[in-house]
Amino acid sequence: MRRDVACPRMKTIVALVDFSDVTAKVLKHAQALAEAFQSHVILLHGLQKRPVVVDMGVASPTLLQSLTPADIEADKAKLLKLGGPMTSAGIQVSVQQLADATVESIVEEAQRLKADVIIVGSHHHGTFYNLIIGSVTSGLLKCAGCPVLVVSND
Repeated sequence: MRRDVACPRMKTIVALVDFSDVTAKVLKHAQALAEAFQSHVILLHGLQKRPVVVDMGVASPTLLQSLTPADIEADKAKLLKLGGPMTSAGIQVSVQQLADATVESIVEEAQRLKADVIIVGSHHHGTFYNLIIGSVTSGLLKCAGCPVLVVSND
């Protein structure tokens, strides 16, 4: 005897994009889930200050420089380009930039967007890095109000 069971509906997928090596894998998983569940994909990119090395000889410090409007537009163009293949495959894709890309702001934005899942890449930083800088991925795993799919860079 066959029972008809309703398939769970995943309406909104938030894919965190940082333009690193793991971005392609994040997009691949987002597309696969979107095709399986007929979902809307939101490519979310956190705007980060850019490191600039100040040449002062032997001890050259690295400073963080705010993004210019041109930098922000260039990043948006990259996001639109990354979403192109999914759009061509018939998936509804939108892009969004987040000015303050902290764990808290990402969680708030995902809640506002009614995300059913967040897809994030893992960069495998060391223990010292995670202790000093922190890890967005581990923060999302602790705080997100929806499932988090972590894509490895391996």
